[in-house]
Amino acid sequence: MAKEISVLFFISKHNFHLRNKSKLGFLKRANCTRCSFPLQRGTFLRLLFALPLATFVGKQYVLGRPEGVNRPDLLPKEKRAVIDLEHFLTSGQLKSLEHQIEDLERRSGYKLRVLTQRYPDTPGLAIKDYWQLDSHSVVMVADFFGNTGNLLKFNVGSHLDELLPPRYWSLLSSKYGNKFFVEQYGEDRAILDAADNIFSCILQKGCASP
Repeated sequence: MAKEISVLFFISKHNFHLRNKSKLGFLKRANCTRCSFPLQRGTFLRLLFALPLATFVGKQYVLGRPEGVNRPDLLPKEKRAVIDLEHFLTSGQLKSLEHQIEDLERRSGYKLRVLTQRYPDTPGLAIKDYWQLDSHSVVMVADFFGNTGNLLKFNVGSHLDELLPPRYWSLLSSKYGNKFFVEQYGEDRAILDAADNIFSCILQKGCASP
């Protein structure tokens, strides 16, 4: 992979350029090249939901079609912590995972949310309000995006940085989301094993690697 890549977002008639992939992992601040105000990391992460194919795994970004997707019709009417559009999980697995997520949130204040999808059939921007995502949230997205990378991608709130550094999420995706693991054990095992690792690391107050 080339040492330098460019990710271009069109933001209110401003072009936002990020260069040098070593800086693309978890940005604290980044500047818009046509305006004086700094773009906060929270704003940057929100854009990842507006552009559903612009997802990150550690320091790797994939930029897809530039238009946003907002499809609340794909979301269940009742609030669910796991939205399995691709039916990777059995009903028993889904129920168990949701119970674990509830337990994690009660014990730590951090919340994990899981979405399986096949782009472009994605709720996209709609999941922000549906899940009320904040700086204590992490979203696991299971989608191969046309076999362009690992199955698992993560959008991570800023308050998780102290517990789980950027390297952790990159290694987690590579460990459980790579195609060899998925082919051998299945999408369900990749999701559940990654979730178990997240639960364990948050409850033990941090991990340097999975």
